[in-house]
Amino acid sequence: MFDPILVPLDGSLLAECVLPQVIALGQAFNAKIVLLHVLDKTPLDASAQFIDLINWQINKKEAKQLS
Repeated sequence: MFDPILVPLDGSLLAECVLPQVIALGQAFNAKIVLLHVLDKTPLDASAQFIDLINWQINKKEAKQLS
């Protein structure tokens, strides 16, 4: 028995390729599936900090809308 199944996603199409297999496993074992998408709040350099913070906030709002 698998419960729950944690699926880390990075937003890429490659990462999402695993979803059909995860769904099949979840249905076969009647397991809960938890999708995890982590947003990085740390900017690469100080000059991009403000723009990166705005992008992080946008990504956070989008992720909340999808859940």
